Amino acid sequence: SSLRRRLRTISSSDHLYLRLPSGLIKYVALKALRGSNVASLGKFGSFDLEDLEGVPYGWTWEIGPPKESNESETESKGDEGTAAKTNATNEDIYDDPSRPSDPEAGSRHLTMLDIQALKSSGLEGQALIDNLTKASSSFEKRTVFSQDKFVRRKEAKHLRLFTPIPPTLATLVEYNFGTLASGGATGQPDKVRGMRLDTVSQMLSSANVGAGGRYLVVDGTSGGLLIAACLERMGGRGRLIAVHDYEVAPEWEMVKAMNLPPSSYAPEVLTGVNWAQLDPSGDGEDEEFPEVPEHLSLSEYSKSSPENVKLHRLRDRERSKALKKYAAVSALRSLRDEILQRPGSFDGLLVSSPHDAYSVLSTLLPLLKGSGSFVLHSPYMQPLVETHAALRGREDVVNVGLSEPWIRRWQVLPGRTHPEMMTSSTGGYLLSGVRV
Repeated sequence: SSLRRRLRTISSSDHLYLRLPSGLIKYVALKALRGSNVASLGKFGSFDLEDLEGVPYGWTWEIGPPKESNESETESKGDEGTAAKTNATNEDIYDDPSRPSDPEAGSRHLTMLDIQALKSSGLEGQALIDNLTKASSSFEKRTVFSQDKFVRRKEAKHLRLFTPIPPTLATLVEYNFGTLASGGATGQPDKVRGMRLDTVSQMLSSANVGAGGRYLVVDGTSGGLLIAACLERMGGRGRLIAVHDYEVAPEWEMVKAMNLPPSSYAPEVLTGVNWAQLDPSGDGEDEEFPEVPEHLSLSEYSKSSPENVKLHRLRDRERSKALKKYAAVSALRSLRDEILQRPGSFDGLLVSSPHDAYSVLSTLLPLLKGSGSFVLHSPYMQPLVETHAALRGREDVVNVGLSEPWIRRWQVLPGRTHPEMMTSSTGGYLLSGVRV
């Protein structure tokens, strides 16, 4: 299917994510947005996107010299089950041996100027790494694991490699939130309200999001991360109503950034509605159908005077506008009937919003059917604590719980298995329950 195909091969219309040797993720916009086929990776150089079309994800590529136009595919380094699978290190990378905090000061024979001279002479790639390794007088004195980390640090700094990775939910969250080791310093956690991958995954599981279900989502993230996560789980089957604060529904660019097929977010699957339109006494109920002017045929145009032709054309433009407004009002009334006239028809409710948590839940909870699950996220604990206390006094909810997701990466090596020292402090807090 198209949902699976988007995770296998690269298409010319895809949003592209590249894994750099440093472990960070680089986003490359569509050529339609840039107006060019050339993608730039800063100091590592640039390459032509057409060379990647139809290529499977996961292949590692090396950018050649500036004069070359084609990239050469390189074999992925490291064997399974060896120390080469880890990139965990607490050492910094320096090129200036004069710095007193440089752990290799006094043991390196090549200065930064020497390295630049090697690059200028055309030496690059693995040959450059081999020269740096030979130039270090302390390399042979290191342990096998220390040697591996030394080589990997140099590769991350000097090799012009990149690996296209599938646009999964994990990729999107890591790109926006940042890596766990950096604690979000390499991303923009505020853009996704501090939601880590484990937080989003727990929300999807708590709300039982799946194909064929009907869900309400209040997504306060910038770009619609929660909406994109739900749509990926639904696979184009089901119904998702996104409640927002805007007069016109946003674009939710994260939905398209996951390269989901258009059928996954078609109007019959994803529809936006603002809070005012959810109010039965609001403006949406009083919206009147416009009067549509009568259409005139071409024969009537030909019989008219030039002055009347202008009036007829003006009337046709008014008719076109009236028809668009008529369709909009009709769609709004149909949506309001779907939501308000069928209470208890939704399977789940997911909320991550800056609005008062209890107020949002009280408004949307009656729309859930019996045994429907709800889950609320907040980067702060106190709003959910107050909501939790208020829900304990209600008889229409059960199994109310407040939790904090927790995740930590581990280095797994023979005799050297331990948790990484640097990790993210929090991914927010979750309040979940079931409506009776």
